[in-house]
Amino acid sequence: LPTIKELYSLWNASTGWPWIDTKYFTITYSSEQELSHAIFWSSDKYTGVMGNVSGETPGSELAFGVNFGTGHIKSYSISVGPKHQVRCVRGNLAYGVNLFQNNNDGTISDLATGLMWPKVDNGSGMDWEHALAYAQIQNKDNYLGHNDWRLPNTKELQSLVDYTRSPGATNPANVGPAINDMFSCTAIQNDGGKADYPYYWTSTSAISNPTGTYNNAWYVAFGRAENGSGEDLHGAGAVRFDKKIVGTGEGEERVLNYVRLVRNIQ
Repeated sequence: LPTIKELYSLWNASTGWPWIDTKYFTITYSSEQELSHAIFWSSDKYTGVMGNVSGETPGSELAFGVNFGTGHIKSYSISVGPKHQVRCVRGNLAYGVNLFQNNNDGTISDLATGLMWPKVDNGSGMDWEHALAYAQIQNKDNYLGHNDWRLPNTKELQSLVDYTRSPGATNPANVGPAINDMFSCTAIQNDGGKADYPYYWTSTSAISNPTGTYNNAWYVAFGRAENGSGEDLHGAGAVRFDKKIVGTGEGEERVLNYVRLVRNIQ
């Protein structure tokens, strides 16, 4: 079974529904509803457990998967949930393994991906358009000595996730945001008043259905991907999407997200 980062390497943002290149990979479905459940298992178990979520089994063990129909990453119940599909892999065991270097100037380089990141996030939630503008403002100010910062795309931001960590990890040694402890994440209270960590915007647009328009954008949860009541529903490290701008449509859940900029190592 592939790790969640190996499996997500097949994710393709250029089409959507399904979010995979169907010239090379087969996704079998007979309806749009069935496509929304084109879920494939990874080998990565979630370090937390299912929260007290209506219709789910609280405390159940979870493992991550990719839904190539809707494009999401989330964690799914191992023993009490539905069955999912498998796409096996072989080869490079180092894929997705970060090689971080502290540059001692407020930045961290990942030599595995060729990307440089600030150690800190922006410190507040904002909608997607303001997140894009924030990057340009920081460039004008030559933030941390550079003027080519940008919002990461979805795969770039997901590459930072440490799937061994979560705020609700059952092993106390793994409790924290789902990112290497070289980085800092702003501490927040989630919708249920629990100590938690933010969701972060990507630069990648999303569609909410096969014939929709790109008025959504993807984000990555570095804390609990919760259900609106603070209960862990999808797992830290989940990848979801929401409306780009507040007040632009139904289904708005997570429109004010945080920002962690990125640049290419020169």
